[in-house]
Amino acid sequence: MRESRKRAVKYFDARGINPNTKPEITRILDFNPIQTWSQSSDGTTTYPCTIEIEAFLFYMHLTVTFTDGSGKLHVFEGDSGGVGIGDLTAAGVIYFGSLDVLLKATTFGVAFGAEDGGVVQVTWGTSGNATAGGVGEGLGAFGGSGNWSTS
Repeated sequence: MRESRKRAVKYFDARGINPNTKPEITRILDFNPIQTWSQSSDGTTTYPCTIEIEAFLFYMHLTVTFTDGSGKLHVFEGDSGGVGIGDLTAAGVIYFGSLDVLLKATTFGVAFGAEDGGVVQVTWGTSGNATAGGVGEGLGAFGGSGNWSTS
């Protein structure tokens, strides 16, 4: 079992969630995970990031990791309801207008598609977005919540 899958199983177990059963209706994606930035790049900060997804049919575990310009590691970990299955580990870019605003964001949407390789889009609405391409298989669209940690 992949390390990210083990971490996702442990995450759901700690919350008493069986990720293979249909979720509460409040955990289903309630907005489209689309880019919300304007065409202009003025005022947008970007950093390389890594996105890991483990989808369990009706639930998904998400981890987004990046290091800012001062060397601080930021990790977003969350879960969401939706429909999908599979996994994806992808290197990409996270982009946002304000680091403080991004790190306060808790709700997110995600869409991914992969077969041997794939793409993923994560959005925290107007707080920030992350886009990546990587290795995986499966597809899904989810929406949920999580938290940022910094070290």
